[in-house]
Amino acid sequence: MGHVADARIIYVGLARLPQPLVGSAPGIAVELEVEPRSRQIVAASTNLQFPGLERLLGEILVGKAIDALTGCALLELEVRYSAPFATAVRAAVQAAVGRAVAGAGSRDGASPRSVNGRQSGDEVSPQPAAAPSA
Repeated sequence: MGHVADARIIYVGLARLPQPLVGSAPGIAVELEVEPRSRQIVAASTNLQFPGLERLLGEILVGKAIDALTGCALLELEVRYSAPFATAVRAAVQAAVGRAVAGAGSRDGASPRSVNGRQSGDEVSPQPAAAPSA
């Protein structure tokens, strides 16, 4: 089986759900499918079965260049998706984006590198959003 240079790459970000919500899915996984030449996200999905979340991930992320994706998309996700586990969703998206950005510099686009002191794509425990400073 040979290497296909134009094959789309799927980057996965993981995060833990808050303890009271842990049930059948103790964590959330977000997949971002990226077209390697354009570095654009062509699909976004999650292991959580919420159609609204799937639609929103598509609206916010699909069509965006992974290299140009800034905190704006994460802020939009935070503003437009209100759920007890929204912080975990944001953390999983952030982990997948970090993994994709780290993979952008590698020859095959799939090798993660360290980002902010952690291996990109590692599971992230969501942190509460910082309070705005005056």
